[in-house]
Amino acid sequence: MDRKKKQLLVSTSESLEKVSRFLGINLSSYINGLYNLALLVILVIFLSQDSWTINCLSDNHCEQRFAVKFLIGLTYSLKVLLVLIILSTSLFHPKQFVFPRQETFVIDSILESYGARFTNNDIFLAHLQDIVTAKIALLDTMKTLYDIIAYSNLFKDIPFTMFNWYCRMCILITNGLFSHHIYDIYLRSRELNKIAVQHSRENLSVSYVDFTTSSNLLFNKCNNALITKFRSIQYVHHELYILATKINTNFSLQLLTMSTLCLTNIIFYLYTIHHSIETNIDIEIILGYVHMTFFYALPFLYVSYICQRSRNAFRQMAIILHNAFLEYKSLRAEVVHFSLQLFHENLTFTALGLFEINIPLICSVAGAIITYSVMVIQLDTKFAIATTDNATTTTITAIIAITTTTTTTTTTIYNHTKNNS
Repeated sequence: MDRKKKQLLVSTSESLEKVSRFLGINLSSYINGLYNLALLVILVIFLSQDSWTINCLSDNHCEQRFAVKFLIGLTYSLKVLLVLIILSTSLFHPKQFVFPRQETFVIDSILESYGARFTNNDIFLAHLQDIVTAKIALLDTMKTLYDIIAYSNLFKDIPFTMFNWYCRMCILITNGLFSHHIYDIYLRSRELNKIAVQHSRENLSVSYVDFTTSSNLLFNKCNNALITKFRSIQYVHHELYILATKINTNFSLQLLTMSTLCLTNIIFYLYTIHHSIETNIDIEIILGYVHMTFFYALPFLYVSYICQRSRNAFRQMAIILHNAFLEYKSLRAEVVHFSLQLFHENLTFTALGLFEINIPLICSVAGAIITYSVMVIQLDTKFAIATTDNATTTTITAIIAITTTTTTTTTTIYNHTKNNS
């Protein structure tokens, strides 16, 4: 066996699944269930407080700017919804976010029997994702603690600050688990494609050889072996499709909420950066907004990329099928059946069926972010102008009223003095 290759791993997300338990995710025992329930109760207590007032006052211009108030209210509602969904799902379906290891046992057995292995590069990329996730989580935690210590006004907002931190960690860990699971599906699909190409190139085209009567037994034996391998490939491909669909279904609602939340937060922070530059706010605060923009953008980009990559690996089987196996006349019926299977099992990753998660989605979201950011800035500018005009009109009216009152008073005093004289 090649030293550069390792046996198939059941899952590359084992480390991240252990970390997720601290957030109340992937807990199954009664004690862990109580921990999850305690987090849910704390969230309900937090919601019972005047959280909107704290949230609104965290922005100095919330009272004056309609766009800011709307975006803050929307992001706050989405954060609450996301945390409630994740905690309630983990409470009533503890293993929903765990990789389905039992379903992969038969698949891995078949793949390993044909020589499928993971390379060191594959394992390194999986560990690299864990390292990046851990560093992002650590940096965000350090920044949250620094903000609480450095800004004394945040001490009264500690519950709200910790809620925001917990929500960001849920987004980071949930996206990490989903991308790990899809990456595992991609690795198995890639190895299956390699097996299909390898066996199609073997010297198995016995149907083109002019066998004598005594060689019919050899012909049937080779033909049966080829059909068995072909059906094994077809079976594994079908099971991988079912596995990928199951994973997508388990994360669909969370993906929809997180995608909407990421889109809203990116628009909000881009608007805030624009407003901060116009008002000459400290560069340290602007860099904090830039950090938050990348925090919400990068996981979304990576999930879209890994979903597109896995789908491409699935679609590659159709090319291999018709380029490699059509030359075998004895496999024509099997190829037709496999083609029908590929036609009906067109793998797509969606967010609750509302939109597909792939590379084109990144372009659509980028266009939406630019469009809505410009709209928010324009609305805010018009609202600020209207507020200024109203304030100016009110001031002028007040001055006129004061002037009129003063004139009237002066006239009255003059007339009274004249009458006394």
